[in-house]
Amino acid sequence: MPPLLGNSLFRRADPPNCGKDAGGKKCAGDLCCSLAGPCGKTEEHCDAAMGCQSNCKTITPPPPCDPSKAVPQKTFRHYQAHYWEKKDGLYLFTPSTTKGEKQYEEKLWAEFTALRKDNPKLNTWASLGGGLFSHPPGPNGGGEHMKKWAEVTSDAVRPIFIKSLIRFMDFWKFNGVDLDWEFPGDPERGGTENDGTNFAKLVKELREEFKARKLDYGISIAIGVDANGVKMGDMAPHVDFFNWMSYDLHVSTDGPGPGKVALPHTNLTEIDTYLKNIWAPGLKSEQIMLGLANYGMSYTAPGCTGPGCPYTKMGRPSPPKGGQNCGEPGRMTNFEIFNLPQQGLKTGLDPGAQVKWTMWGGDQIVFWDDAATTMEAKKKWAKDHCLGGTMYWSVDQAVQTKKTYNTGTSQPATGQPVQQTLPPPPLQPLGPNGS
Repeated sequence: MPPLLGNSLFRRADPPNCGKDAGGKKCAGDLCCSLAGPCGKTEEHCDAAMGCQSNCKTITPPPPCDPSKAVPQKTFRHYQAHYWEKKDGLYLFTPSTTKGEKQYEEKLWAEFTALRKDNPKLNTWASLGGGLFSHPPGPNGGGEHMKKWAEVTSDAVRPIFIKSLIRFMDFWKFNGVDLDWEFPGDPERGGTENDGTNFAKLVKELREEFKARKLDYGISIAIGVDANGVKMGDMAPHVDFFNWMSYDLHVSTDGPGPGKVALPHTNLTEIDTYLKNIWAPGLKSEQIMLGLANYGMSYTAPGCTGPGCPYTKMGRPSPPKGGQNCGEPGRMTNFEIFNLPQQGLKTGLDPGAQVKWTMWGGDQIVFWDDAATTMEAKKKWAKDHCLGGTMYWSVDQAVQTKKTYNTGTSQPATGQPVQQTLPPPPLQPLGPNGS
């Protein structure tokens, strides 16, 4: 089997995208321009003694960690509520743009927050935004929502957005909110140099409004694996935790090319390196939630015998099983992986990367994590580094057994929908100043 590029973070032959060989361009957000030209946040990129060209700085080391004294780890669940629109001076939050889906999803919101009746310690938070809010137009969407975060974090709009958000949370009985702006400040994704500062202001002012209203609501922030553009040090005093998306380190959607090989997207060796490079003054290790992926990254790689093979294109979708198939090239849910045809199936484990890989269909390879082995290893790693806990993306892509989320049995998950009366009609819209 070809050797797995466990530290491929530093072995990629990235073209220069900043500095003297890129027309003097600077890196987006808070990334440093390395001697060779690629942007990044490692010591190799940011240390002037190693040739850093711009945005140079001293990397803040992680705080001391004693796992025996670490806070108990948590697993958080959120409900994704992607969209919002402005109407009659009020920002309205909606799960979908179609009427039928909207009514169905709103019913689920009510059922979801009603779960706290039987378990008052349960957190039921709304999550706003997501990948499509930072993606330029493409075959899988993006573009239309790309500048919405910049709009609602601006000085003029923040007060209205905050009051609208609180009304939404009160109405549907959410007790926390996750703000998912994944690439603030990235000019290729509609970002500006003010994004990071304005995002931090939104978080600070939202926390202040919670306190002023005596609301015990939580705030979390979704951050990319390198946390680019997010002012974590400024946000840390006002945030309960950061949902660290420590996956998609390598993606088949980048497409094949010279030197491109099929690699796992959740390599623990690389995650360990990234962790050292996201720290900021004032950030506590227990504020970081390690992200775990309930899906795999797949490649078409004829003649492949394991990780590190050249590939020709994204992996093809898996055969439908019981009508369930995400149908997306280059990605497979864990449910799909567990239900692959057994003929010719071969699965291996890379113990250093703590990643599983499965070959199927003669020319397909998919990298993934399972709950029993590699996810457990990653959770142990998180505990050893005093992180606050874990979060999954996403629960609906998992193999649905009760044991999947540590409830103590491997029997298939069952249960009746929670019966919940929908809330009364909404209050009147806010005035022009959010009052």
